[in-house]
Amino acid sequence: ERRAAEHQSKIDALTGLGNRFLLEENLAAHLEYAIARQEKICLAVIDIDHFKTHNDLYGHMHGDHCLRLTASVLKSCVGKAGSVYRFGGDEFLVLLNITDYDSVRDIAENIKQHFNLDESEDITDSGLTVTLSQGYAICRTDELQLIAAVSFFSHGTRLCICQLSNAVIIKFHFSGII
Repeated sequence: ERRAAEHQSKIDALTGLGNRFLLEENLAAHLEYAIARQEKICLAVIDIDHFKTHNDLYGHMHGDHCLRLTASVLKSCVGKAGSVYRFGGDEFLVLLNITDYDSVRDIAENIKQHFNLDESEDITDSGLTVTLSQGYAICRTDELQLIAAVSFFSHGTRLCICQLSNAVIIKFHFSGII
C-alpha cells in the first residue's frame, strides 16, 4: 500500500502524467547518466497559450478536457523517445532520450501536426482554437546552466533556431483546434 501511495503521489491526477516530484527524480537520474557518459541532454517546455483566459471563458470542464487531450497528444507523439510531465497548470515538460536535432525537430513537428488548423478536425466538437508553444533545449552536460534558457516561448515564428554556447534552442509556435 505504501508503494502504491508513493507512486500515486508522483502522478498528476487529471492527466495521468508524471508530476513535478517524478520529474525531479527522473531528471536527477537522467542527468547523472548523461554526465557519466559525457552525453547531451534535451528538455522541452510546452505551454498552452492563454490557458487561463480560455479556462475562464469556456469553463473548467472544457479546460480540464483540453489539458487531458494535450497530455494524450504529447505522450503519443513523444512515445518511447522520452517522458512527458505536467509541470504545473498548463505547462508540460518533456525529458527526451534523444539529442540529435533532426529527431527532436521531428517530434516537435509531429506535435504541431496534431494541432495544425489546416489538417486537424475539431475533435472536441467545440470549435475552439488553442495555441501551443514549444521550446526545446539541447545542451552538453558541462553547460547545464543553459537549461535555464528553456523558457515558455510564445508568439514566435513557426521555427526559430539560435545558437547559445553550443546549446541549440528551438522555438515553435502553432495553433490548432482542440
